[in-house]
Amino acid sequence: MKINILLIICSFLFSCTSQKKVMDSWIGRSQNVVILAWGSTPVINSDGAGGKIMIYSQPFPVHFSNQIIRTYKYTYFYIDSTNVVYKWKFR
Repeated sequence: MKINILLIICSFLFSCTSQKKVMDSWIGRSQNVVILAWGSTPVINSDGAGGKIMIYSQPFPVHFSNQIIRTYKYTYFYIDSTNVVYKWKFR
């Protein structure tokens, strides 16, 4: 039992670490490269500093009490005034 829990924890940590590395690789890339890879997004907001925030939503089903609840995972790309990604986040 302890080994199973340890394996679950290790796999979770590895998954989060590799996902962070992939997302960090977008920093310094141009907005056009993001659009080529992720597609255009209908949601672009101001970042309040002369740049913009591109918001992508992805359906994320949650299983709860024999029901599937549809929710969304949001990915934010922060683009500076020179059209370069300077930050990202999930929600």
